[in-house]
Amino acid sequence: MYASLKALEAEAIYIMREVAASFESPCMFYSIGKDSTMMRHKAQKAFAPDKVPFTIFMKIPLEGFDKWVYLAINFVTSFRCV
Repeated sequence: MYASLKALEAEAIYIMREVAASFESPCMFYSIGKDSTMMRHKAQKAFAPDKVPFTIFMKIPLEGFDKWVYLAINFVTSFRCV
């Protein structure tokens, strides 16, 4: 199973690099969920040590807005993107 996970990771990184090379201003949707967090990590891994060439579109729910804004600010400061 470990080999198949490595293959999936390599494919995800390849797709992110292809998107960055093929489009003028790609955008990544981020919803602060586990799937989005995994994609964030793969994007950082794909373009390290450079900045991630994606604009981040972040969805923030109205429930607990203050908490989500705090998390969003931490995300933006920790995620090195364009």
